[in-house]
Amino acid sequence: HKLGYYAMFDHLDLSGYYAEFFLHMGLVIICVGIPVGTLAERATVTFTVVCTLILAIFIYPVIAHMFWHENGRFSAMREKNLHFGCGVIDT
Repeated sequence: HKLGYYAMFDHLDLSGYYAEFFLHMGLVIICVGIPVGTLAERATVTFTVVCTLILAIFIYPVIAHMFWHENGRFSAMREKNLHFGCGVIDT
């Protein structure tokens, strides 16, 4: 009985994938927590939840891709089509 290609998980090393996932989860919590913290006592719970979802689902992934992905528009890893002659500088 052959289980198939997708049933054999012994050939996959997902540790790097999970590490990157949890790194970005921590970063999104920080990036969303700062602006939402300013809304906490000034807005309703519904508005705060909506703002949190918009920031976490739509805004953070776009900005993170633009700056941190190797093909992002402002990435430090790009060698061509740089904006202002350089990419993001990580310290």
